[in-house]
Amino acid sequence: MTLAASRRSVRYGRAVSVRGRIVPAAAGVRVKLFSESRTGRRRYAGAARTDERGRYRRALRLTRSARLRAVADGGAESRRVAVGVRPLLRARIVGGPKPGGWSISAAGRLLPAAGGQRVHLQRRDEGVWRTVASSRTARSGRFSLDWSDADTGLHELRVRFSGSGVALASSRSLGEVPALRAATASYYGPGLYGNMTACGQTLTAETRGVAHPSLPCGTPVTLWYRGRSATVEVIDRGPYVPGRSWDLTAATARDLGFSAVDTIWVSH
Repeated sequence: MTLAASRRSVRYGRAVSVRGRIVPAAAGVRVKLFSESRTGRRRYAGAARTDERGRYRRALRLTRSARLRAVADGGAESRRVAVGVRPLLRARIVGGPKPGGWSISAAGRLLPAAGGQRVHLQRRDEGVWRTVASSRTARSGRFSLDWSDADTGLHELRVRFSGSGVALASSRSLGEVPALRAATASYYGPGLYGNMTACGQTLTAETRGVAHPSLPCGTPVTLWYRGRSATVEVIDRGPYVPGRSWDLTAATARDLGFSAVDTIWVSH
């Protein structure tokens, strides 16, 4: 007897159609479908009846990668057909400041759920994805990854599952994620509106940007303060008070809820 699948891989939660034929042809023969483990253990997956030409068809919703086999009443068996499940990989960035520095952390879930599946946090470095942190899933499929020694700046990241007997390999992009460092900042603006900045802009109450002693004008800078973040450009020089590294314009300070001299987190 024969067995074939409409697809060799299927997205988690979607159905795959399997079909076949028995020889000699007979109508009404019950055909059982099983998924087999690598050790040969069988798990019942469903059944179908043949038509007058000996054909049968059944849609199966697989929860993990499987090797399928059909067994007809009377003992005839098909060859095995492998169908891989493409997993559902969810992930999000949950990092932030921690004692000792900034941490890039990701949390998520891999479905089908299974404990002990290895997942990786990877950074794109000159076109090559390199693993910076690894973890294993809990029985629920949930996982967390932590990269605590990232260089300051933007990092293109993804979460990667390399595949196993449970599911096929899969990746989830996290986009460009900043790693920040602590710095002391103040803000300025009132009393200076209408003046020209060192980078050639007219300073107003709505001007967004930062002043820095040396970074080139127009350099984008990501700022984080008490759960709020903003990305602005260097538009001026300063601050000129010892111990301070940044001056925020009043509009930038307002966006961050910043109102005094304090520690902020920055991408430079």
